[in-house]
Amino acid sequence: MAARRGVLRSIGLGLITGAADDDPSAIGTYASAGAALGPSFLWTAPVTLPMMFVVVFLSAKLGQVAGRGINPMKALVVAGVVQGFSTPPLMLLIMLTTNDRKVMGPWVNSRASNVLGWTTTVLIFAASAALVASWVM
Repeated sequence: MAARRGVLRSIGLGLITGAADDDPSAIGTYASAGAALGPSFLWTAPVTLPMMFVVVFLSAKLGQVAGRGINPMKALVVAGVVQGFSTPPLMLLIMLTTNDRKVMGPWVNSRASNVLGWTTTVLIFAASAALVASWVM
């Protein structure tokens, strides 16, 4: 038990904070680390995932206890709309960047990755256009 506490103290709050910091500003950091280090730090994903769930769960419980929660259905609709409009340009930028040899060096996309990536990008653009069309009509 004492050894376990020592390990947790050595990790500190930084890992919990890092696990909770899953926002758009961190994507650049993750992409840079992935490009520089490759998959060598992939082991951290299953380690930090439970901590992300704990942060979300405790935030929900805090809102429930305080009586100041949000309507989850409204939150899902807003999240869907925001993602629907922000994902297409981000996918376009990702595909253009991952095909640029000056940026990616030897890690540019393979032919299979390009087919899958560009197909996904086109489908996401089409889905966003359909979302806009459904509002207009």
